[in-house]
Amino acid sequence: MKIEKNIPPPRDLRPKAKASKWPFQDMEVGDSFLVEGLEANKVFAAKQSYMTTHPGTRFICRSISDTEVRCWRIQ
Repeated sequence: MKIEKNIPPPRDLRPKAKASKWPFQDMEVGDSFLVEGLEANKVFAAKQSYMTTHPGTRFICRSISDTEVRCWRIQ
């Protein structure tokens, strides 16, 4: 392996955030969205992850049927 000198690192070393499938970042208090199909169960984990990384936001998600989940922004 060749060692190279004087090559600067990139300015931002953090990995690029991938776009979310769900619109949590675009929602205002009182807004909601519906998730249908096989993705419905994945939205619960995504909601929790978003709230962890964005303190001060609160969402609730509820199963509407076997294949539908609705999420609301409440704070």
